[in-house]
Amino acid sequence: MSGGYKPLWGKTPRLKSSYDTVIIDGGLHGLATAYYLTRNHGIKTVAVIEKRHIGYGGAGRNTGIVRANQRTKENLPLYDEGLKLWPKLTAELDFSLMFNNCEDLNLANSTAGINVLRFEGAACKKSDRGT
Repeated sequence: MSGGYKPLWGKTPRLKSSYDTVIIDGGLHGLATAYYLTRNHGIKTVAVIEKRHIGYGGAGRNTGIVRANQRTKENLPLYDEGLKLWPKLTAELDFSLMFNNCEDLNLANSTAGINVLRFEGAACKKSDRGT
């Protein structure tokens, strides 16, 4: 493995002849789907198929910002619920997900950029979240 890091698991498991569920996506969405299917619905055999390696995508290489990319009235409750799940999952999995809920600073250098920040600020106020 590159960078001298060892995988968190042993050898690559052998594929079974059948699974209850097969998920093609080893990123945040696929892993969350697999986790909640097993935890909440009792599904025992789940295969997660990923082209590269588990967690390779944007969530696994995130530089530290978790945010709602589409701040609409309908999406903000989902975003807020997601932020609440991070500390719960850290405790449930007994594994540091290296999540730190802190603020960030966004700057604008044009009228268009200012308008985007105003829109985002208005969306945050509607969800009772600070900017």
